[in-house]
Amino acid sequence: MSARRTTPAVLVVLALTLLMGGCASSRPSDAARALQEAVAGTLDRQADTRERLPERLRRATTWRTKVPVEARELRVTYDTDLRAVSWRADVTASEEAPQRLLDAEGLRRLGTVGAREVDAVEGGPFDGAFLVREGESFAVMTRAYVLRYEPDLLKFAR
Repeated sequence: MSARRTTPAVLVVLALTLLMGGCASSRPSDAARALQEAVAGTLDRQADTRERLPERLRRATTWRTKVPVEARELRVTYDTDLRAVSWRADVTASEEAPQRLLDAEGLRRLGTVGAREVDAVEGGPFDGAFLVREGESFAVMTRAYVLRYEPDLLKFAR
């Protein structure tokens, strides 16, 4: 009879262990989660400025004092109707390497445009995005944003 009582308990502990182990590897880092929240608009109220841009239906949100990631400044530019799929995040003077901030498995070099290095983000929550580096700053942008607003990068968006 005691074997019957311990079997469900062992199964519960085993199930929780497997469940927690599986979640830990797929959950984004705190930095990546903060960047996701900024891009999604969750943190817009904490931003220093929110502005409408003259071209099309774009807006920009900028953080300088309460920057959600380890950087001097974060600016998210997005289409108002398509924020989830068409956005660009400019990170100035980040204390974290881009691959770590994006929680990416890797970065694949696509080429250069002028002085800017262009990489494809592989794996993680920003999989498929483009990373464009120039000096101490970098920008992360979705394929949809590149197709619509970045003609210099179109050759990489096959």
